[in-house]
Amino acid sequence: MVTIIENRASIKGKILSVVPNKKLSEYSLITMLLESADDMEGFPNLARQDVGNEIKINIKTSELNKRNIAVNNELSFDARKAFGQVYFIR
Repeated sequence: MVTIIENRASIKGKILSVVPNKKLSEYSLITMLLESADDMEGFPNLARQDVGNEIKINIKTSELNKRNIAVNNELSFDARKAFGQVYFIR
């Protein structure tokens, strides 16, 4: 697997689906249509290239209700790209 440099972006988009993550037991997997990816000071923005595409976002399942995460909701948060089009919420 390719290692990606440390990176951050403030991303926003529409939630398309939310399912349990089959590989990470305490996480859920959000599929989101990425609408924007803004720079965060001091970090490269690797999300910019994914704007307009569907991305996968790993989030701790315990955070779903705290952040009002549901299909068709708009979502914005700081994220780190892990690999490909897979992200983790910061």
